[in-house]
Amino acid sequence: MANINTTQYALLGMLSFKPMSGYDIKKFTDRSISFFWSENYGHIYPVLRKLEKTGLATKKIEHGKGSPDKKIYSITEDGRRALKEWLYAPVQKEIFRLEILLKLFFGYWTETDNMIEKVLHHKESAENTLRELLEIEDHINGEPHEFLKGKPPYMKLCLNYGKLFYEMVIRWCDETLNNLEKSKKEEQ
Repeated sequence: MANINTTQYALLGMLSFKPMSGYDIKKFTDRSISFFWSENYGHIYPVLRKLEKTGLATKKIEHGKGSPDKKIYSITEDGRRALKEWLYAPVQKEIFRLEILLKLFFGYWTETDNMIEKVLHHKESAENTLRELLEIEDHINGEPHEFLKGKPPYMKLCLNYGKLFYEMVIRWCDETLNNLEKSKKEEQ
Protein backbone atom coordinates (compact mmCIF):
# COMPACT_ATOMS: atom_id res chain seq x y z
CA MET A 1 0.00 0.00 0.00
CA ALA A 2 2.64 2.52 -0.99
CA ASN A 3 1.64 6.17 -1.33
CA ILE A 4 -1.86 5.80 0.05
CA ASN A 5 -3.95 8.78 1.06
CA THR A 6 -4.26 8.18 4.79
CA THR A 7 -6.71 11.07 5.09
CA GLN A 8 -9.38 9.00 3.35
CA TYR A 9 -9.00 6.28 5.99
CA ALA A 10 -9.06 8.82 8.81
CA LEU A 11 -12.33 10.18 7.40
CA LEU A 12 -13.78 6.70 6.87
CA GLY A 13 -12.87 5.95 10.49
CA MET A 14 -14.67 9.09 11.65
CA LEU A 15 -17.72 8.22 9.54
CA SER A 16 -17.71 4.69 11.00
CA PHE A 17 -18.90 6.24 14.28
CA LYS A 18 -21.84 8.12 12.78
CA PRO A 19 -22.85 10.18 9.72
CA MET A 20 -21.23 13.62 9.79
CA SER A 21 -20.67 16.77 7.78
CA GLY A 22 -17.16 17.96 6.96
CA TYR A 23 -17.52 20.53 9.73
CA ASP A 24 -18.59 17.82 12.21
CA ILE A 25 -15.62 15.66 11.20
CA LYS A 26 -13.19 18.54 11.78
CA LYS A 27 -14.76 19.32 15.16
CA PHE A 28 -14.70 15.64 16.20
CA THR A 29 -11.12 15.23 14.98
CA ASP A 30 -10.02 18.29 16.96
CA ARG A 31 -11.56 16.84 20.13
CA SER A 32 -10.35 13.27 19.72
CA ILE A 33 -7.27 12.52 17.62
CA SER A 34 -5.67 15.93 17.11
CA PHE A 35 -2.75 15.20 19.44
CA PHE A 36 -1.50 12.57 16.99
CA TRP A 37 -3.35 13.24 13.74
CA SER A 38 -4.70 16.43 12.23
CA GLU A 39 -6.87 17.19 9.28
CA ASN A 40 -7.86 20.57 7.91
CA TYR A 41 -10.87 21.65 5.88
CA GLY A 42 -8.67 21.91 2.79
CA HIS A 43 -8.15 18.13 2.97
CA ILE A 44 -11.48 17.04 4.43
CA TYR A 45 -13.87 18.36 1.78
CA PRO A 46 -12.02 17.15 -1.35
CA VAL A 47 -11.52 13.72 0.23
CA LEU A 48 -15.21 13.50 1.19
CA ARG A 49 -16.13 14.23 -2.45
CA LYS A 50 -13.68 11.53 -3.56
CA LEU A 51 -15.12 9.04 -1.06
CA GLU A 52 -18.59 9.72 -2.42
CA LYS A 53 -17.42 9.47 -6.05
CA THR A 54 -15.72 6.11 -5.40
CA GLY A 55 -18.72 4.71 -3.50
CA LEU A 56 -17.00 4.54 -0.11
CA ALA A 57 -19.40 7.13 1.33
CA THR A 58 -22.79 8.57 0.49
CA LYS A 59 -24.01 12.15 0.84
CA LYS A 60 -27.38 13.37 2.03
CA ILE A 61 -28.42 17.03 2.03
CA GLU A 62 -30.04 18.27 5.23
CA HIS A 63 -32.05 21.41 4.65
CA GLY A 64 -31.69 23.80 7.55
CA LYS A 65 -34.34 26.23 8.71
CA GLY A 66 -32.72 29.63 8.37
CA SER A 67 -29.25 28.10 7.97
CA PRO A 68 -27.33 26.79 4.97
CA ASP A 69 -27.92 23.25 3.74
CA LYS A 70 -25.66 20.66 5.35
CA LYS A 71 -23.98 17.81 3.46
CA ILE A 72 -24.02 14.76 5.71
CA TYR A 73 -21.76 11.87 4.73
CA SER A 74 -22.20 8.22 5.73
CA ILE A 75 -19.83 5.32 5.27
CA THR A 76 -21.00 2.58 2.90
CA GLU A 77 -20.38 -1.16 3.16
CA ASP A 78 -17.60 -0.73 0.56
CA GLY A 79 -16.21 2.04 2.78
CA ARG A 80 -16.26 -0.26 5.80
CA ARG A 81 -14.44 -2.94 3.79
CA ALA A 82 -11.82 -0.42 2.62
CA LEU A 83 -11.33 0.83 6.19
CA LYS A 84 -10.97 -2.71 7.49
CA GLU A 85 -8.49 -3.60 4.71
CA TRP A 86 -6.42 -0.53 5.60
CA LEU A 87 -6.52 -1.45 9.31
CA TYR A 88 -5.02 -4.87 8.46
CA ALA A 89 -2.30 -3.40 6.22
CA PRO A 90 1.16 -2.76 7.74
CA VAL A 91 1.78 0.68 9.23
CA GLN A 92 3.80 2.92 6.94
CA LYS A 93 7.12 4.22 8.24
CA GLU A 94 6.53 7.37 10.24
CA ILE A 95 8.30 10.56 9.26
CA PHE A 96 9.36 12.27 12.47
CA ARG A 97 9.62 16.04 12.06
CA LEU A 98 9.98 18.42 14.98
CA GLU A 99 10.95 22.01 14.35
CA ILE A 100 12.23 22.43 17.92
CA LEU A 101 14.83 19.72 17.31
CA LEU A 102 15.79 21.20 13.95
CA LYS A 103 16.33 24.63 15.51
CA LEU A 104 18.20 23.12 18.45
CA PHE A 105 20.42 21.14 16.06
CA PHE A 106 21.52 24.41 14.41
CA GLY A 107 21.35 26.39 17.66
CA TYR A 108 25.05 27.13 17.71
CA TRP A 109 24.30 29.91 15.19
CA THR A 110 22.37 31.84 17.84
CA GLU A 111 22.54 32.74 21.52
CA THR A 112 21.86 30.17 24.22
CA ASP A 113 19.08 32.41 25.60
CA ASN A 114 17.24 32.08 22.30
CA MET A 115 17.37 28.29 22.53
CA ILE A 116 16.28 28.40 26.19
CA GLU A 117 13.28 30.49 25.14
CA LYS A 118 12.40 27.98 22.40
CA VAL A 119 12.61 25.01 24.79
CA LEU A 120 10.56 26.84 27.44
CA HIS A 121 7.86 27.51 24.85
CA HIS A 122 7.98 23.87 23.72
CA LYS A 123 7.61 22.73 27.35
CA GLU A 124 4.65 25.06 27.92
CA SER A 125 2.97 23.73 24.80
CA ALA A 126 3.54 20.13 25.93
CA GLU A 127 2.15 20.93 29.40
CA ASN A 128 -0.97 22.46 27.83
CA THR A 129 -1.47 19.42 25.60
CA LEU A 130 -1.00 17.07 28.54
CA ARG A 131 -3.65 19.02 30.49
CA GLU A 132 -6.03 18.67 27.52
CA LEU A 133 -5.38 14.94 27.36
CA LEU A 134 -6.09 14.58 31.08
CA GLU A 135 -9.40 16.43 30.56
CA ILE A 136 -10.24 14.07 27.69
CA GLU A 137 -9.36 11.14 29.93
CA ASP A 138 -11.77 12.41 32.59
CA HIS A 139 -14.45 12.74 29.91
CA ILE A 140 -13.82 9.24 28.53
CA ASN A 141 -13.81 7.74 32.02
CA GLY A 142 -17.20 9.34 32.62
CA GLU A 143 -20.25 8.26 30.66
CA PRO A 144 -19.00 6.71 27.39
CA HIS A 145 -20.45 7.82 24.08
CA GLU A 146 -23.06 5.50 22.65
CA PHE A 147 -20.74 4.36 19.84
CA LEU A 148 -18.06 3.32 22.39
CA LYS A 149 -20.24 1.08 24.56
CA GLY A 150 -19.09 -2.52 24.45
CA LYS A 151 -16.01 -1.69 22.36
CA PRO A 152 -12.39 -2.49 23.35
CA PRO A 153 -10.48 0.43 24.90
CA TYR A 154 -8.62 1.47 21.74
CA MET A 155 -9.24 5.18 22.27
CA LYS A 156 -7.90 4.92 25.82
CA LEU A 157 -4.78 3.21 24.48
CA CYS A 158 -4.17 6.15 22.12
CA LEU A 159 -4.81 8.56 24.97
CA ASN A 160 -2.28 6.74 27.14
CA TYR A 161 0.32 7.01 24.36
CA GLY A 162 -0.29 10.76 24.23
CA LYS A 163 -0.01 11.17 27.98
CA LEU A 164 3.25 9.21 28.14
CA PHE A 165 4.62 11.03 25.08
CA TYR A 166 3.96 14.51 26.48
CA GLU A 167 5.27 13.52 29.91
CA MET A 168 8.47 12.45 28.13
CA VAL A 169 8.59 15.75 26.19
CA ILE A 170 8.27 17.71 29.44
CA ARG A 171 11.05 15.63 31.04
CA TRP A 172 13.25 16.16 27.95
CA CYS A 173 12.61 19.91 28.12
CA ASP A 174 13.63 20.01 31.78
CA GLU A 175 16.86 18.09 31.06
CA THR A 176 17.58 20.25 27.99
CA LEU A 177 16.99 23.45 29.94
CA ASN A 178 19.43 22.26 32.62
CA ASN A 179 22.06 21.50 29.95
CA LEU A 180 21.51 24.85 28.23
CA GLU A 181 21.81 26.72 31.55
CA LYS A 182 25.11 24.90 32.26
CA SER A 183 26.32 25.73 28.77
CA LYS A 184 25.37 29.37 29.26
CA LYS A 185 27.37 29.58 32.53
CA GLU A 186 30.39 28.04 30.79
CA GLU A 187 30.15 30.68 28.02
CA GLN A 188 30.40 33.52 30.54
